[in-house]
Amino acid sequence: MKIEKLQPPDWRIYNYIKLRSEAEIYTPQNEIVRFLSLDDVFIGKREVRKSIHRLKSSDRIQKVIISGKQGYKILSDKEEIAILDRRRIAILSSLNLYYKDIDRLHKNGQIRFTPINSRERAFFESVLKTGGEE
Repeated sequence: MKIEKLQPPDWRIYNYIKLRSEAEIYTPQNEIVRFLSLDDVFIGKREVRKSIHRLKSSDRIQKVIISGKQGYKILSDKEEIAILDRRRIAILSSLNLYYKDIDRLHKNGQIRFTPINSRERAFFESVLKTGGEE
């Protein structure tokens, strides 16, 4: 994994999120862009997301930064660890669906055992055939 050095705008974003998190306030991307523009640093929302990613993946930052619909925030108590548990459960369920889909793709075209009078197909058809394919 490539280790990226934190840039001055990254530190400004971190300090701003930290300041607002102490007051238990989420920081949306628009607010970060507006805050940086006051210091004559003009970056877009994509750059804000990249900066947040650099902050989250940096070993120098010891705080846990969470992101959600309301914006970004630094975790403040152990009660908020439930947020990370919910994120873990969502990731694991998504991973479970991914492996099911991979399994279905591997079975594409294979014959399957079905009862004699069954209305099910006699083979796996996991990929939809379009007009050009037969």
